[in-house]
Amino acid sequence: MIFTDVLNSILSLISVMAIGYWLTKKNVFNEDSSTLFANLAINITIPFLVFYNFISTFNPTEFEDLGMGLLLLFLTFLINYSLSIVIARIFNLPKNQHGIFANMFTLSNTIFIGLPVNIALFGEKSIPYALSYSIVNTIIFWTIGVYQIKKESLNNEVSDHGFFKKLFTPPLISLLLSSALIVSRISIPRFILDTAKMVGGMTTPISLLYIGTVFFYLLQSRLSINKQILLVLIGRFIISPSVVFLVFHYTKLPVLMKKVFIIQAAMPVMTQLVIIAKVYNTDVDLAALAIFISTIIGLILLPVYMIIINI
Repeated sequence: MIFTDVLNSILSLISVMAIGYWLTKKNVFNEDSSTLFANLAINITIPFLVFYNFISTFNPTEFEDLGMGLLLLFLTFLINYSLSIVIARIFNLPKNQHGIFANMFTLSNTIFIGLPVNIALFGEKSIPYALSYSIVNTIIFWTIGVYQIKKESLNNEVSDHGFFKKLFTPPLISLLLSSALIVSRISIPRFILDTAKMVGGMTTPISLLYIGTVFFYLLQSRLSINKQILLVLIGRFIISPSVVFLVFHYTKLPVLMKKVFIIQAAMPVMTQLVIIAKVYNTDVDLAALAIFISTIIGLILLPVYMIIINI
């Protein structure tokens, strides 16, 4: 039953990607459409999604209880990110791919795939932990991750001098604002939350339709799996969850928290990466291919993780 629920969740995501692919093939979507999708998601829908999820899920007490877990999660992300840079250098990956590679290696699809997967595996009691992982995942992405991608961008528009100014992207601002509102116990009017939910709810279909258009152009190029993709898969499905397991295993934190964090660490490459790659003119094909393959591999490996975490 659990596997069926998880399978249905992932197949739904793949189906929307397929619709994007088909509409591009029929010339309903084109490269201009994909650019619109990318900018709409980054500047509008993702910030609303972050705001709604944080405000509607967390309260100040839960923030305090999750403090130690969040600190340890930051440690695991920094370990994985550092390992990814070392691996990129050892295997002589192109220098302009180190940023996108480190992000694919380290960061998970915690919302679009991770959240429904954890709910299917552990029930709704897993939501606070799943979103806790998403908090750290999001912070690392919109700080270290995006800055590194911007720095290596073909646009070459980022300098160290403008680091802090360029750091505060719309999703990160939304995350900080929602966190401040939760801690200060400010009540948000219902209509604002409903609006945020409605607009944020467009993020998944917009992102997946965009990925479908990228897949169409990707397959026209006849690209094949390369060492970058293989290393990303090793990072996503072996190294990242192993680091989380080792860091949390001997702690006295709740068992459910540990299980959810391990599953989140083993999720596919995060969807937003392909949009960021498009916006900042870096390796879109590599990001799209990694998302597609890691989603398929993630589905295949999920029963293995289910067995391991219940041993």
